[in-house]
Amino acid sequence: MSTGKPSRCQRLLKQSRFLAAGILLPLAGIALVPAQAHAWWPWTPFEGSARVDPIPPLGTNLPESYRRTYNRPSYIGGKIAAKIAPSSQEAMAFHRAETLGLYDANGVKGFVNGKHCTPQRVEQHYFYPKPWEVLTPSPFEAETD
Repeated sequence: MSTGKPSRCQRLLKQSRFLAAGILLPLAGIALVPAQAHAWWPWTPFEGSARVDPIPPLGTNLPESYRRTYNRPSYIGGKIAAKIAPSSQEAMAFHRAETLGLYDANGVKGFVNGKHCTPQRVEQHYFYPKPWEVLTPSPFEAETD
């Protein structure tokens, strides 16, 4: 009962043969080519020549982030951090800046209030002695029986 049309199984077998031939033949051809120590293209630079970078790195040319410039999160980012994880460092830095009124005259809050001033950078200073200054470690005394 052959209708002249190949069955699905026969078509898959034929396709798999073509696929195997399409993958294995180029790989065999590459394997037969002797390995060269240096590429043979004429545009390959000589050993020790400077490398040209046609696409420069974009990350080094970007402006500094708000967080790095002003040492605090942005107003919206801080609000989100305070809602998600109130004990996180980002949320505590936001709360400190919000308490000091650093968001009142700039950014989103300043735009809503009709003010815009250049933000000021605030650095937190702690005036207490460091643990290694307070504790005076000394070598252990030898135990005697």
